[in-house]
Amino acid sequence: MLKVGFFLGLLFIGFLFGMRRDKNSYASKFGEFRGISPGLASQGKTFEESQLCFVFNKTGLILDAPLEKNGRMVVFKIHFPTSWVFSLKGWDVDKGVAIRQHAESKLAQFILLYTEDFQSFRQKLWHKKRADVTMILGEGMPAVLGVFLRQPCSEKDLKEIYDQAYKPPAPKPANNWLMSIDVSTAKETMELFGDSQAKIQLLEKATQNLWTGSSAVIKQRLELVALGLEDGDPEVQKQALRTFSLNGRVNAGVEMVVNFLKQPHSDEEVLAEALESATCLLYEAHLYNREVRKILTDFDTMDLEKIRDKTKGLLTPEQYEILNRINQRKEEVCWTADQENALRNAIRQIMASRLLPSKAMQIGYRALIEYPSVQ
Repeated sequence: MLKVGFFLGLLFIGFLFGMRRDKNSYASKFGEFRGISPGLASQGKTFEESQLCFVFNKTGLILDAPLEKNGRMVVFKIHFPTSWVFSLKGWDVDKGVAIRQHAESKLAQFILLYTEDFQSFRQKLWHKKRADVTMILGEGMPAVLGVFLRQPCSEKDLKEIYDQAYKPPAPKPANNWLMSIDVSTAKETMELFGDSQAKIQLLEKATQNLWTGSSAVIKQRLELVALGLEDGDPEVQKQALRTFSLNGRVNAGVEMVVNFLKQPHSDEEVLAEALESATCLLYEAHLYNREVRKILTDFDTMDLEKIRDKTKGLLTPEQYEILNRINQRKEEVCWTADQENALRNAIRQIMASRLLPSKAMQIGYRALIEYPSVQ
């Protein structure tokens, strides 16, 4: 009995020691690191704009996270608490320091590979210059997100890493996701009486990936959609409306759809299509404004520089993720609260004003239930 108790005691001590070792297993990785983002450098960003830093200590990991607004870089710092730090099993990165995709996730958004543990990996990617830590994407192809040196480090060493990744900025192609059309000829087609099939094909071509176009191009192509909404053929009207339920979910469509719903429509399918378009635009507006409200609740402003000054640049992972999503949006897919309310009110009014066909009624109810107004 004594031997059994002694044995169990040793197991318990070993268990406690293992817990202590696991808890402190990252202590040797702690420190301040300064590095270069190959992605930013390869886009032609300057040496200063391409720099990233992170601090790893007992509170977790604090990582630089730049956002670009109107050609200027505003640098924030994301604090990932210790609960976000884990070891990702498999993929030969067990010794790396992984950061969760979200608080409860078992997947990594990125992984820090320390050179002391991953010599072969580092040499394969950065053979021209030593690196203390390489940050890679947490899933899919192991793309390099950052190359870091432990502080203090020399400016010269950091510049050598930058020079290895740098590429001159390339001009951004405009409207590269849009199909080419002759606008003047397209208008003539849309204004002709009859030939509905040609109009439908034209609308489908002109509005594909519409949201990716420039402001001027979006405006031109929405003029074709407006002609389609005024067409006497219900099939042409339905194709014009599909713009806003498929790839043309732009804020300029709100007024067009709201005005269309105010008009009397005898064709049940046209009415259902109009409600579907209004619902899709409402979804986009509701999602966007929900995130805007979260940022305003936290910071009372949407201005990146004011948020940085107010928080000293320190954000939670969720705050940064929301800010990043909002910041990446083009003006044409940013929505005001008034636009959201206009869509909701238009759906509500048409449902209250008449007995709707079953399909249209289902669409309207779904919109009002899933995307309610928020006070």
